[in-house]
Amino acid sequence: VTTGLALMRVHPRTGRTHQIRVHLASVGMPLAGDAKYGCNGGDDSKWCPRLFLHCHKLQLLALDGQPLAIQSDLMPELCQVLGSLTAT
Repeated sequence: VTTGLALMRVHPRTGRTHQIRVHLASVGMPLAGDAKYGCNGGDDSKWCPRLFLHCHKLQLLALDGQPLAIQSDLMPELCQVLGSLTAT
């Protein structure tokens, strides 16, 4: 598929638009499938059908002031992408 990939867990400090995408691209590690901020010079669309960015857990205060946590499993198409990669 490709080389030089890393699976990362990141925790944004603010809710700024594209914070994760912009920061990783600025240090030479753009997200797979990110046409806006760079695909590392390759054609990610052949093996990754969309931007590989997933929010696993979101925590905030609900309107009543109580903590609210929402979790989401990785989407099937991104699970397939992970399954197609091999460790080196």
